[in-house]
Amino acid sequence: MSRNSCLSKLCLLLCIVLLELRNTGASDDATQKNVLLLLADDAGFEMRSYLNKICQTPNLDKLAKESLLFNNAYTSASSCSPSRSAILTGLPSHQNGMYGLHQGVHHFNSFENVQSLPKILKRNNIKTGLIGKKHVGPSEVYPFDFERTEESYPILQVGRNITHIKLLVREFLSYNKTQPFFLLVAFHDPHRCGHTHPEYGNFCEKFGNGDVGMGTIPDWYPIYYQWDQVKVPYYVQDTEAARRDISAQYTTISRLDKGVGLVLEELENAGYKDDTLILYTSDNGIPFPNARTNLYDPGIAEPMMISSPIHNHRKNSVTYSMTSLLDIVPTILDWFNVTYENQSSDLDEVSPPQLTGKSLLPLLREGTHACNINGSMCYRLLAGSRCEIIDVPFVEPTENGTAIFASQTHHEVTMYYPMRAIRTKRHKLIHNINYRMPFPIDQDFYLSPTFQDLLNRTQKHEFLPWYKTLKQYYQRPEWELYDLKYDPEELNNIALKPSMRNTFVYLQERLFNWMKATKDPWMCAPDAVLQDTGVNKNDPQYDVINRANVKEYHCRQSRRFSSTHDAPCSGLVLAPYVSETRVTFCPGHRLSNEMYDDYNEYDAYDDYGPPDDQYDRTSYRQLPEIVRNFLVFLRNCINEGMIFEIQNLYENSFPKISEQLFDKSPWPEASTIAHLVDNDPVFLTLYKELYYRHIYARMQGPTLEQRLNSFYNYCDLFNYILHPETPVQLELPDQWLWELIDEFVYQFQSFAQYRANLSNKTPEEIDNLNAHNKIWDVLCVLNVLHYLVDKSKIKSQLEVYASGGDPDSVAGAFGRHSLYKMLGYFSLVGLLRLHSLLGDYYQAIKVLENVELYKKSAYSHVPGCQISTAYYVGFAYMMMRRYADAIRTFSGILLYIQRTKQLFATRSYQNDQINKQTEQMYHLLAICLVLHPQCIDEGLQQALRDKNYHEKMYKMQYGDLTEFENCFVFACPKFLSLTPPNPENPNEDYVREAIKHQTQVFMDEVIQQKMLPTIRSYLKLYTTLPLSKLATFMGSNSRSDESWDLDKEVNALTIHLLCFKHKMKNIVWTKGTSGLDGKFQSGSELDFYIDHDMIHIADTKVAHRYGDFFIRKILKFEELNRKLHHIKI
Repeated sequence: MSRNSCLSKLCLLLCIVLLELRNTGASDDATQKNVLLLLADDAGFEMRSYLNKICQTPNLDKLAKESLLFNNAYTSASSCSPSRSAILTGLPSHQNGMYGLHQGVHHFNSFENVQSLPKILKRNNIKTGLIGKKHVGPSEVYPFDFERTEESYPILQVGRNITHIKLLVREFLSYNKTQPFFLLVAFHDPHRCGHTHPEYGNFCEKFGNGDVGMGTIPDWYPIYYQWDQVKVPYYVQDTEAARRDISAQYTTISRLDKGVGLVLEELENAGYKDDTLILYTSDNGIPFPNARTNLYDPGIAEPMMISSPIHNHRKNSVTYSMTSLLDIVPTILDWFNVTYENQSSDLDEVSPPQLTGKSLLPLLREGTHACNINGSMCYRLLAGSRCEIIDVPFVEPTENGTAIFASQTHHEVTMYYPMRAIRTKRHKLIHNINYRMPFPIDQDFYLSPTFQDLLNRTQKHEFLPWYKTLKQYYQRPEWELYDLKYDPEELNNIALKPSMRNTFVYLQERLFNWMKATKDPWMCAPDAVLQDTGVNKNDPQYDVINRANVKEYHCRQSRRFSSTHDAPCSGLVLAPYVSETRVTFCPGHRLSNEMYDDYNEYDAYDDYGPPDDQYDRTSYRQLPEIVRNFLVFLRNCINEGMIFEIQNLYENSFPKISEQLFDKSPWPEASTIAHLVDNDPVFLTLYKELYYRHIYARMQGPTLEQRLNSFYNYCDLFNYILHPETPVQLELPDQWLWELIDEFVYQFQSFAQYRANLSNKTPEEIDNLNAHNKIWDVLCVLNVLHYLVDKSKIKSQLEVYASGGDPDSVAGAFGRHSLYKMLGYFSLVGLLRLHSLLGDYYQAIKVLENVELYKKSAYSHVPGCQISTAYYVGFAYMMMRRYADAIRTFSGILLYIQRTKQLFATRSYQNDQINKQTEQMYHLLAICLVLHPQCIDEGLQQALRDKNYHEKMYKMQYGDLTEFENCFVFACPKFLSLTPPNPENPNEDYVREAIKHQTQVFMDEVIQQKMLPTIRSYLKLYTTLPLSKLATFMGSNSRSDESWDLDKEVNALTIHLLCFKHKMKNIVWTKGTSGLDGKFQSGSELDFYIDHDMIHIADTKVAHRYGDFFIRKILKFEELNRKLHHIKI
């Protein structure tokens, strides 16, 4: 063989390797062999990857970093056996026949002709295994080759003894080394076991912990949690009993987490990690109220992650694609390159069922490399074909109208409560088919401490810190419709709202079509059944009757208490849209449950909302009873220091009463309610603070008198707090303290703008303003905030804390009191805001010295404070031309908002302000990214795309100054002038002078950088470039102009290049307790210097050059080949 021939073949081989290395998503089936499905039992989002920072799950978090994390994954059934059957068949439970639990007396089974995943894979010579909880049947439908389940072994051993599970996994993997496999490891953790094994605790958290009689699991070291430290989900009551229940659940999750780590370790030790697709999820929601057996989000939302050995670019990423656990079967079949339609040949049905799920593998392909052969796209190199490589960028699929569906019929055999649901990203519609009956409670949850606590508190009429009542939980309407954008907690059923009728009907029709496609036996329930004969036997219709404006099911009428042989009624009107006059219970009917006796006499302070005829919104002669109860209870809680109850009343009850009773009117004046609270001066001062705040938020605009009275009330409040020689005996929630300071600064800002606008005021109003020229004075406001800071010694405390010391050592009597400490802290943020409004950005950042902005700090648990701080800090950084710090600040807080958006969805003026600041920060982030390009989180990039900011950024990148100015004006604070206007010569536009000045400062900076993006784009293409050539490029559009002069263009270009050098050098914070600290860093990915007429360019961030790498390898192979020829054999 000639040397040239050898080299040619070697080069061809290297090209093929290069193609395969680039073609990461092109030939998935070249290496994919195995699938490992890790299934938890009743697990939720108790892991750091899903923002639970309390529950420790290092192994799940490690897996999440190697996976694509799903933020919109949902089960199709909120019950163990139905969900597992759906996961293994790809068919909803009503279609595969597993209507309820499989074990014991429940005895539900899938239909014998259903095609399951193990049956399909076995037919395709893929080895299948199941270790742990099976919970489905019959065995003919779910035939696993290797099966170690509760059907033959104790469930505690195969489901919770993680050391035993590890050995079983090792046994399975030690079998045939060449045959592809599918292994399902179904943990029994963290399912409750208090009803079956009470000796081990409510969640079997004591099983195997090494205590006497508990046994020992060698690989598990239990993690225990303090009950007052756990994170209570919004749908669980916040009581000690529930918290202790959750802490036990957390301990069991630590065993699940360790078990996941052991299984993955066995997989790696056996050498299968690099060719195994790993999926982790849970079967249904956690066993707490509103979760398991419910179709609310806590019942169907699931954790999910997929780790692929060949899609490395999607590791440690997040997708917001709407995903159902029905997608698991199509995904695994796609991975094994098995077609589902070919597996149904043994079915007797004329039209075998079709999978409604989709493969999730396309979500793993961020960007593929495809071959373009004669204009056709393919994903592998064809023998003898020449292939031109083309990049095919990944785009997260658009999901306008994408929905997931859920179907719940039974849990236990006695729990007949069929429900069907459709959920889009915006709305959810639930059909409670058996709505005339109370919602059933399953056995293990009924016996749990959490439910017994709900039951006991309701029966005893005790205070219940829960967002529902048991009566609401038991009794549900037939149709529930929720707008999840504004009501993520699913509390406000809008099915009856006329404005939502079109949405209701649209979702209802889509739900019916899905039920029809999946042959749901309940598609005509509750008022009709399917015809068993006739033209509509297998094809029920869903038509719009325009004349009646209702929908019609061609089903057979179900005549209650009559013979089943009645004639079919194919024209039955089912009244799909719920009428407000529909009567569910007979008039005067009382619930038989003893707990509801005299329920109407129970004053539940977390559920205000009397019938409209109990009060008159325009008259306060007779205060509504609900307001009287609220005020008396709030005053008592404040006097007794019941901080938890105060927080609940302030954050939940006060906004709810405001919305229901005082939406467009003020609360009663303090003089009206004084007698109710025994003229308590402290309470009346706090009440007036809420009273005036409500006026500012809900009324068209406060009058001058109200503005003045609010100022005087703040004076009374701060005098009460600051003047005594010892701390006052007053405790308020941190949220209230933050909003008190924030509102104080806001009302000063509002008054300054009101005072600056003299053009629409009468002479009497101007005289009144002049007479009160010291009211809401900037020095007065600054003095109050600084006094609170000094009184609390918060700066000294922060300095000591930053150095690792004990803040209490320098706090003094006032600083150790939580009221003064938090007021001092929030005053620092108030000063940050105030200095930003006045345009003093250096002082704004400086005031936060010793506040660690990029770590969890005292304001982190108050979202409004955290967001406001980030907004003003980021804005100050931007105006100081510290774009990298601004981008980091905005990115961090916007990611936080993305992950906790449900906190800000409910309607309140605080949340309205937060949502507005969020939009402003997206605008500011877009500006900073244009002026200082850099990589940001994929989730933020997706949000910028979804919100159409890319179009704004595109315009700004190409020098659209109007777009810059519009974005800035929308996103900047409402700046203030230090001095009031001259009343003798009022300027109509004086109120806007401050913002005009700041806008001009910003636009001057933008104009200086206008040409930099274009220069950057040219410099990226060269390593050396003559100045004259670059000047020619830059002036290509104007060269035809006779006045065009190359020398002038070169001089102008030199100025722009020096500007580029200057603007790309910024101070960037690296460490330290002051936000002003930092080092000069280059913000550009390239640098250059000018030598006479030549620009020399170099990359500052050197990327790996694949071409150079392979050229070096080819040269090495040539040298190796040369040496081989000299070897004498």
